[in-house]
Amino acid sequence: MRAIHLLWVGMTYALMNTAVLADDYIALEKRLSAEQLSATGLDTLRPEQLALLNRLLQAQTEQAGVASSPVPAALPVLSNEPFNSRVVGSFSAWKTGTVFTLENGQQWQVNKGSAQLFKPLENPAVRVDISLVGKWYFEFDEDLPKAMVTRIK
Repeated sequence: MRAIHLLWVGMTYALMNTAVLADDYIALEKRLSAEQLSATGLDTLRPEQLALLNRLLQAQTEQAGVASSPVPAALPVLSNEPFNSRVVGSFSAWKTGTVFTLENGQQWQVNKGSAQLFKPLENPAVRVDISLVGKWYFEFDEDLPKAMVTRIK
């Protein structure tokens, strides 16, 4: 059932963009970030299952006379390298749903973790790190809990 739903979703997105030629099919694992693959469950498919799904999507897009394209409004794929930045503004707490904006314009939303600080942080440095299973974390200070985050912009 999940594969049928994913096939339908893939076709819906493919039909939304007719500007790319069908010969330019981009495999799902190249279109989506590790986090997106995990969220959709595609990372659990065996290689032959993923190859079949890609062939079916490519055939469907060619049959429809359109090509596949990356998911509309998809964020650029991040490298899996940790990086340092600064959070814009001041805050004294975070919880699930809190959105942080980094100095480079990226926005990240807390999806797990919370903290109440003794004093507000003003434009604090943050380490953005990825776990072995592909989850992103904000680390402000080694004495503070990490916040599990998802990039939203």
